[in-house]
Amino acid sequence: FFSFKIKKLFYQIFNGHLIKKKKINNYLKNNVSRKLHLGATRDIRGFLNSQILGNVPIDITKKLPFNNEEIDLIFSSHLLEHIHKKEIDFFLSDSFRILKKKGVNIIATPSLDKIINTCYINKTNKKYLVDFAKKFYNENFIDNSHILNLCFRAFGHRYIVDYNYMKNLSKKFGYTSCSQVTVNQLSDKSIKEYLKKYKSSRWFSETSIFILKK
Repeated sequence: FFSFKIKKLFYQIFNGHLIKKKKINNYLKNNVSRKLHLGATRDIRGFLNSQILGNVPIDITKKLPFNNEEIDLIFSSHLLEHIHKKEIDFFLSDSFRILKKKGVNIIATPSLDKIINTCYINKTNKKYLVDFAKKFYNENFIDNSHILNLCFRAFGHRYIVDYNYMKNLSKKFGYTSCSQVTVNQLSDKSIKEYLKKYKSSRWFSETSIFILKK
């Protein structure tokens, strides 16, 4: 955590402020359809790709560097779970501010719904979570307790949501709807191709995709 804070400060100093603003303004100037990819481990074509430890470091716990109703689409994958509950509230509120009317905020994140379903109900893809958990535990067995605690406590996770929480929170901040969808139900072709190409079976076993519409 301390190492991350140091790196974050470094990127904010060398890529933030005027440099970041110039890159954002250049993207907005040259794109009619304005799409923001937050926590971008890989770039998606046509998006303004931001990574906190990268060339365009946008911190989602702070006010987003955009004017009101300036962005058509916001996309993030496995980012929301790394911030605290109050910061999730703030991010959803400020995302609403920068989205155009009928804009969408697409959030892919580990969810209680998906993980519990995989572990206790459907179980078809549970082996992917078991195999991953084996890397972190010394016991000669892996059960649901291992998987759930890994989700809550590892990788800098702060808060794990579920569908009802996202639905109620989005309503609180003015979104007209919140739906939980599959990858194939995504209307944005670039995001769909990105997820299918780069995300693992384990990712799909624990991840819910929420679409919040303004």
